[in-house]
Amino acid sequence: MIKFDHASFELDSLQHGKGKRWMLNINVQVNAKTSLPELRNETITIPLDNLSVNELYYELMDHMLRLSNRYVEEQFQYQGFARFSRSNSVVAIACLSSSLRQREANSVKDSFSNQLKAINFNVDQTRVPPLTNSKLSQKISSTLKKFPNLEGILPAKSQ
Repeated sequence: MIKFDHASFELDSLQHGKGKRWMLNINVQVNAKTSLPELRNETITIPLDNLSVNELYYELMDHMLRLSNRYVEEQFQYQGFARFSRSNSVVAIACLSSSLRQREANSVKDSFSNQLKAINFNVDQTRVPPLTNSKLSQKISSTLKKFPNLEGILPAKSQ
């Protein structure tokens, strides 16, 4: 007899399947000391590739881990929503996740873009030649005044 968290596992039936496969039906009997809610009075089916105690133990532990994972999927909630519950639509979750990732990517892209623009602006400011009182500076200044809608960093009179 196998026990786990004070629950007993008793072989109910053993069937030979296709090829080398075996199917074991095991009854799980909980008692007052059993603390894991995912263990309940039920029959579980365990497939075995070969009929050995070692294979049984590994498959049984894998099954217990799956039960535990399923319990967490259904019970873990954030703000009352069981995000990992299998009753949620996989397609809806995929759409939501994709949308959130896209929004985050755009947010990161926008943040990066804004930082890059600020850095470029600061670099550009240091490269604009100052206008002095020379004839060439006066000519540049008067030429620029003919184009009132220019963008970017324009040369300014040095102080």
